[in-house]
Parts: sequence; C-alpha cells; structure tokens
Amino acid sequence: FEMGFFNGTDTATSPGGASSVKPSASIIYPASGGHVGLQQLQTSKYIDVAFETADGILLDLTTVSDAGAELELVAPDGTVTTIAATPTQPAGFAARNEFRYALPDSVTFTPGVWSVRFIASSFAGKNGQVNALKTETFTVAKPTIALAVPAGGGSIDRVRLNSTQKKLQVRFLPVPGQTLDVSSITDADAEFTLAGAAAAGVVLGVPTKSSDDDQVYDYPFTGSFGTGEVSLSFVAAAFSDTAGNTSDAATVKFTVTGATATPKLSTVDVGQLNRQKYIEIQFNPTSGATLTDTSISDATAEFTLSGTAAAGVTLATVPTSQGGGVWRYGFTGAFLPGSVTLTFAADSFTDSLSNDSLLQSATVEVVGSTGTPENPAAGSSASLQTLNTRKWFEIHYAGADGSKINPD
Repeated sequence: FEMGFFNGTDTATSPGGASSVKPSASIIYPASGGHVGLQQLQTSKYIDVAFETADGILLDLTTVSDAGAELELVAPDGTVTTIAATPTQPAGFAARNEFRYALPDSVTFTPGVWSVRFIASSFAGKNGQVNALKTETFTVAKPTIALAVPAGGGSIDRVRLNSTQKKLQVRFLPVPGQTLDVSSITDADAEFTLAGAAAAGVVLGVPTKSSDDDQVYDYPFTGSFGTGEVSLSFVAAAFSDTAGNTSDAATVKFTVTGATATPKLSTVDVGQLNRQKYIEIQFNPTSGATLTDTSISDATAEFTLSGTAAAGVTLATVPTSQGGGVWRYGFTGAFLPGSVTLTFAADSFTDSLSNDSLLQSATVEVVGSTGTPENPAAGSSASLQTLNTRKWFEIHYAGADGSKINPD
C-alpha cells in the first residue's frame, strides 16, 4: 500500500512532500523502434541514451556514473550482455542528460531485432525515486537487393524480355533511413553475374538509374535469352549506402517462358466434371506469336494426371479446339474428390516463333458433397449433460454442384 498526495499542479508527491515521479530513459542511437545499419553500428560500437525526469526533478548523476550498470543489450538469439562501462558525455550531451555507452568487444551485431533493457532501480532522480524496468528495441539491417523486372522468383515471356523489355531491372534497397551510394552501382565493378542455359550469350551493359524509381537500375543487354531458369548471383558488397553499410552475397532467379498452359478451372465440382466428361486447357503463345495448333492436336500428350482423385481416369489421345487457345480433353472413368495435378511436359507444344513450352504443373481441386456440424457448431463446445440428455447432433449436408442429398 502506497499513499500519495497531489499538489496544486496535479503532481504526485510523497507524504513528506517530495515528488514521486520516477525517472526513465530511452535509447536515441540507435533510435528506439528504428533501423540501423550493421556495419555502421559495428564500427561506432556504442549506444546513446537520454535520461528523462519530470516536474523539475533533477537526475542524480552519481547513480549513472557509478560502477553499477544501467542497461543490458539483448541479441536476437536471446544472448544478454550487461553494459558495465561507465558512460561518457561527448560535447552537448550534458545539457540534455544524454550519455554514451561504449559496447564491449564481445558484442558482434547480426541482422535482426535487438533489445536494450534498462535495469530496474539502476538510476535515480534527486527526489530519491528510482527507475522502473523498461525495454526498447531497434533493428539491425543490411542493404538488400530485389529483382524488379522480371520479378524475383517469377516469370517473363521470352519475346517480351528480348524484344520489348530489353533490360533487367534491379532494385537496390539501402538500410531504412539511409540513401544509396550511387557510385557503388555505377562503378566498373559488376554487381552480379548471370547463370543458366537460358542466359547463354547474354552480355550485360552499364546500369543506369530508372526514370520511374530512384532505387531501381536498368541493366541493358545484348544477345537473347532462351527459355528456362536464369540466376543472378550478386557478390558480397555489391553495393552500399552512404552510411557505409554493404549488401550480402545473394542469388535471385526468374524463369523465361515460352508457350504456356493453365487449366480453365482451378476448382471444379466432381459431379459436374464427371457428367461433362472433359477438361479444358487454356494454351497461350508468347507475345506477338500464335499457337502452333498441330503441336497440340497431334498424338503426343501435352500433360499427364496424377493424384488419387484421378485414379482410373484416362484422357483422350487427341483434344478438340474450342477457339481462343482453349482445347478440350475428353476422358473416360470418373474423378473422385481431391487434388489433381496436371504436369505439362517440356516441349510438348509450341508457338509460331518456336517458343517451346517448359516443364510446368498446375493443381485442380475436385470438390464433392460436404457435411458440416451445426449443432453443436464445428469448433464450439457443449455440455456433457446436454448431449447425453438430447442424444442427437445436427449436421448440414451440401450436395455437389447444388444437387440434392440422397437420404439413404
């Protein structure tokens, strides 16, 4: 039980009349809740702290400059380092109650969220009140790289890349709050190399800043990309920001596509599917080309089916065109509810520019009748007495594609 009194300015006071406001502290470098570059912080190797008091109460400086530690540094992996060094006050710090804590050599920063924990009762105000436990965080980061066009992990049409795009676009991201060191990109050193059979014969040109985004640089190229996967391997320290933070080595990939194919439906009712007895596939040529229909209508299968839901289903040998690149594949047998994987073979169809298809797959969900608990509802609870007294459950059954449920 602690008794408090208030003076005429609503300031809490102790029974003896002294203010009971507790002092506190916040980190100002790195900024609380902010980001700081790994190399920048590893080089400076200190933390700046601002001590705060209120109601005209002065900070008891002896409680900060004594041998006792005021704070602990907590790494992303939970490792705790007590900052035992006596803090200093560079020029201008004293007027603002700010102190600089040098970090021990044992601290090695890694990317991630770090915490500064102010130890309870480790400093005090002139009113004798001590601080409470407090934790603040900051994020240690490094510059990063992302492939803008084509998108990293994505795909791009071969004709579009070679004839329309004619460049690779890379986004260079400095540590938040910093700016790019442009010279680290425009210098003579290569930021990345290309790999993959699809990049054979391609030579990169000198990068220039994109007109649309200051963080994106355009890399023109000569030669032509083929179809397939392309890797961009960025060297360590490929670029830096103006605070001296450098990027890590990284690899990003994209796929250059030729003609492509996708099922018309990603989800289909089992009843509807088995009644219509066909699957429709949308085939797409590369930009500016047309499909070579004979590569689809021949006797060579474009894709195979797999998955227990497709067991016993046999596709027709030759599909029929429905126009607009849509081809219909009849089948015998019957699908069951479940996932069906369509695997399209490499070079199984092509377009008028000889852009052959790549190995690709797609999944179709075949859905059937369902039953859902309604009373008690799924995920809810019911008392044992209620269930044992009434001796029934309610289930809502839904027929496939709206059909009625056979009560038998």
